[in-house]
Amino acid sequence: MFMQKGNFIIKYDKKDEEDISKIDFERIFSEVAGFFGYKGKTVIKIYLINSVEEYCFFSNQKFERWMCAFTSINNTIFVFSPRVIEAFTSHKKEEFPGIIKHELSHLMYYHSGLSRSGIFDEGIASFLKGNTVNNNDNIYNYGNMLVRSIINDYGKARLIAFLRKTKNITKEKIASNFPSINIKKYEKYL
Repeated sequence: MFMQKGNFIIKYDKKDEEDISKIDFERIFSEVAGFFGYKGKTVIKIYLINSVEEYCFFSNQKFERWMCAFTSINNTIFVFSPRVIEAFTSHKKEEFPGIIKHELSHLMYYHSGLSRSGIFDEGIASFLKGNTVNNNDNIYNYGNMLVRSIINDYGKARLIAFLRKTKNITKEKIASNFPSINIKKYEKYL
């Protein structure tokens, strides 16, 4: 079955209809597009996945339980259905809107023409999802910390301007544009 909600076209099973109909996809799109200043008319496709085999088929990756969604270059988000997400992943059903927000952030990052940078791409996606900073040693957490620090000290507009104008982001470019940031803390992910 298919359902259109704002900028999204969602491919789902009948069993998912109730869960999907409760999500405010238009608000999600508005918040993420607003962060990036994106004003385009992009249609985002969401494909709800119902098994690990299906996830592996579309992602061409070895599955791990922390995985729950990914994007493709053709504006598609592949994500475990809220109905099965807890059975196959370490994520909760309640996280589903945040997961969509995280994945949509990746697509908006790309469409906004920002510099290719894993730590900023994952950091903004984690920030917009509402992840709290924790002690996990991974690019999501360290990216989130870096983005939060820059936004707190310099503002979102300056971060986005930096990502628009700076090609080949290096620790030196980050340090010179955001001198209060302890860049050594993030070097592992730059």
